[in-house]
Amino acid sequence: MKKIFLICLLFGMAVVSFAQNSNLKSKIVEEGTSITVEGAVVAINGTSLAETTNKNGEFIINNIPLGEQIVTVSKKGYETKIFILNIEKGLVFKVDKIEVVVTKKLKKARKKLRKQHEKEQEERLKKVRKETAKAEKEKKKLEKELIKQKEKELKELAKERKKREKEIKALAKNNNSDVKIDYKSIVKPNDTQTVSTSDVDVNIVEPLNETQLKYAKILGIDANAVANTMLYEFIDKWSGTNYLIGGETKDGIDCSSFTQRLFTKVYDNYIERTAEKQFNSRFTDKFSDRTALKEGDLLFFKSFSDPTKISHVGVYLQNGRFVHSTSSKAKSGLNGVQISNLTNPKWAQRFVAGGRRLSSGN
Repeated sequence: MKKIFLICLLFGMAVVSFAQNSNLKSKIVEEGTSITVEGAVVAINGTSLAETTNKNGEFIINNIPLGEQIVTVSKKGYETKIFILNIEKGLVFKVDKIEVVVTKKLKKARKKLRKQHEKEQEERLKKVRKETAKAEKEKKKLEKELIKQKEKELKELAKERKKREKEIKALAKNNNSDVKIDYKSIVKPNDTQTVSTSDVDVNIVEPLNETQLKYAKILGIDANAVANTMLYEFIDKWSGTNYLIGGETKDGIDCSSFTQRLFTKVYDNYIERTAEKQFNSRFTDKFSDRTALKEGDLLFFKSFSDPTKISHVGVYLQNGRFVHSTSSKAKSGLNGVQISNLTNPKWAQRFVAGGRRLSSGN
């Protein structure tokens, strides 16, 4: 709709001052609001004088001819506004603001866009809630598994304690000597403590088990160095499991789910679900020096297609070897959970950093 305002109405909202030239200075806003209109064309009819409003909706037209002039304000999406100015020599018209009316079409488009934005926001919120619920469910599931495993370990520990007690009593009887039993020396697998010889009057040499002998040969190290039997027993149970992206079970498992389960089972430490999250965790102390790697450190590898992205993770063992679940096939022709050599060019070229967990990420 076009509206024509008499000069008297314009003077009612304008401040007039004297100057050498006759000018018009103001800004364009949407009617009833303080929203400024950028890109509106303000023109003096019958002349070549025209200015476009800046990002603040402001404009200034200089050297306007004397006499009565018709001014138009136009922009797509707004109704054209027309008003009359009576230009006198040496006057500057400073109008506080000129209001324009938004067309019904633009109002409708804005409303549609707003609804679309609100819908997208709601969908994003639902997605975040769903992912949060899934992560919480996954965490509870692993916690239950951990509790069951702890109960099993306690039973095994009690059984081992009774067995060790019988062995020590039998040795004491055969040697006709008194034996003091130190229950503190009876520890669960993966404990770095040893039986104190000061508390036992006989020397007991722990025999090497099959797991130690097997993995000493695989890693090319002395069997006595395979001390963390819980770690290698876990690897032995999962060895050969097929690789499956997103997999979390013996039917198929991916790299980050494997490392997550290993840390939960072996180190009693719940870590993040994906390789990238494990890499970016504030609980992961990253370093690039391969000579500093220790058994149990995480190993992070970059993607072939995107070198800036962490796409694979494994756990360092000893002598340059590491265990992981990979889609790459080994010499056997099979993929999945396996032990690989970090010096292999395929892994050496992709290696980004080692990561030592400082504390639990629970």
